[in-house]
Amino acid sequence: MVGVKTSVNEWHKRLGHPSSRTLQSLLQKFYLPVSSKNMCSTLCSSCQCNKSHKLPFTVSSLTSHGPLEIIFTDIWGPASVESIDQNKYFVIFVDHFTKYIWLYPIKYKSDVFTIFPTFKNLVENYFKTKIISIYSDGGGEFQKLKPFLAKFGISHLMTPPHSPQHNGIAKRRHRHIIKTGLTLLHQSNLPLKFWSHAFQTTTYLINHLPTPILNNRSPFHALFGDIPNHSKLCIFGCLCFPWLRSYNHHKLEPRSRPCIFLGYSLTQSAYKCFDPSKNHIFLSRHVVFDETIFPYLSSAQHPPSIPNSSPPSDDLSPIHVPLITGPMHHQPSQLPTTVSCIAPRSPTISSSSGTEATTTMVPPHILSSLQPTNTSIPINTSSSHLNRTHNMVTRSQNGIVRPNRQLNATTKHKLSDTEEPSCASQALRDPKWRAAMLDEFNALLHNGTWDLVPPSSSPNLVGCKWVFRIKRNSDGTVDRYKARLVAKGFHKRPGIDYKETFSPVIKPTTIRIVLSLAVTNGWPLRQLDINNAFLHGTLSEAVFMSQPPGFTDSHFSTHVCQLRKAFYGLRQAPGPGIMSFALSCYLMVHKCSF
Repeated sequence: MVGVKTSVNEWHKRLGHPSSRTLQSLLQKFYLPVSSKNMCSTLCSSCQCNKSHKLPFTVSSLTSHGPLEIIFTDIWGPASVESIDQNKYFVIFVDHFTKYIWLYPIKYKSDVFTIFPTFKNLVENYFKTKIISIYSDGGGEFQKLKPFLAKFGISHLMTPPHSPQHNGIAKRRHRHIIKTGLTLLHQSNLPLKFWSHAFQTTTYLINHLPTPILNNRSPFHALFGDIPNHSKLCIFGCLCFPWLRSYNHHKLEPRSRPCIFLGYSLTQSAYKCFDPSKNHIFLSRHVVFDETIFPYLSSAQHPPSIPNSSPPSDDLSPIHVPLITGPMHHQPSQLPTTVSCIAPRSPTISSSSGTEATTTMVPPHILSSLQPTNTSIPINTSSSHLNRTHNMVTRSQNGIVRPNRQLNATTKHKLSDTEEPSCASQALRDPKWRAAMLDEFNALLHNGTWDLVPPSSSPNLVGCKWVFRIKRNSDGTVDRYKARLVAKGFHKRPGIDYKETFSPVIKPTTIRIVLSLAVTNGWPLRQLDINNAFLHGTLSEAVFMSQPPGFTDSHFSTHVCQLRKAFYGLRQAPGPGIMSFALSCYLMVHKCSF
């Protein structure tokens, strides 16, 4: 059998379908008899069916000659941890010519349908050129864009099935962004929920770093033609102190709070600063950085110690930490009266937004300043717990009791002199606020502000609420307690319930001119304060309002108030009040002139 000449195809089958190179080497080395020395050019169908593999990729032939000619795009996600801004994906757009990256965190893949038109209008309007082509993997979220792309003449290039290498530019940017972003999170020990801000900061830094692909120019320089400013860069996750004076409620609040640096604003020349105590991100240009302190890293390395007098608790109640007035110290006057319990590790701040609560770490230098006045935990010593016959150690035996959380607890405690009520039921329990509400209600009745009428289904009924404020003197002492009834004017419909609005605005320049004239001519100046100024104007529209909370007429409980006078909170309220005051001033001046 060996001496009989056999075709190359038969030797290929005898030897178990080796490769052409291996078969040729065997034939030449062992002088196997073959009918023809030429290798057969026909393909072996068995080899093709069972040894199929992907072909090697060559250098892409796509070329671009200017920005926005080709935009590569891809979606990453879903993330295993939802970001702090409730996103689970992000989409990037990469310019093929300059390698510049735009990153948009999104909640769903379908958000691309609204993100891309916004991105298109933004870049085309700025660079005065059109997007010619986009390159994607052809996913369902990009298929939905086909009518939009066809409308504006944008060609949609897609990768072949199961060939993500064709979209390698976007895929490699994904890898670069994720690796660098996770490095920033690890460096500052921030929780993974901050990944969206870390990835946005990473994208910002990549766009400002030189790359060999662009002859050691940065994508920012290649796209905008300007040298990037690296002097404004700071370490991600470090301690920072933004200027927050404009966010304060009164003049005695601290002008800054310790925050965490989360990156750069793309639309403003400002930094993003996260306040753990408020669970809020501030944008500010005026920021002082301490790049040697990382609040989350310090909190993980140095957990706060627990006093021996307080037993450990399995039910970790939130610790409400007051704001501090300086970088490393706290004013004792701002300490809370009690702290329910202190967690043995990983202290938290509880902050709620709507009905969903979020928990964040507390830097140790904030916790070190806390000196609670009462850390005692009630211990149940009833006989039912003391006369145990089993050996099980329960939480009640160790003095660990779950706090009793009452609904509407704000109305069950007496208000202090420095607190303002949050609702009418709470204010009615305090004699001072009840008297203030009664004074306001009597003033409204005395001025004939409304008439009680039977309810009707035709008008749009406006609600009302009580607003409470403590008026203070210049030395900080309490002057009086002010209660004001305000209509919920946002219930009114423009064009139906009112025709026009009026907002009296005066410029500081006008005040300075009047004061200059008074000083020059020796005119006397008087200050005039009109109580219930709005209530002196007469309404021209028919406005119906519900009866004030806590002051419902017992004989006509179902009636509503038909407003006769201008009322606080109405869209058109300032107009009649100001016109009435102006008319009174005119008549007064006209009368004095005779």
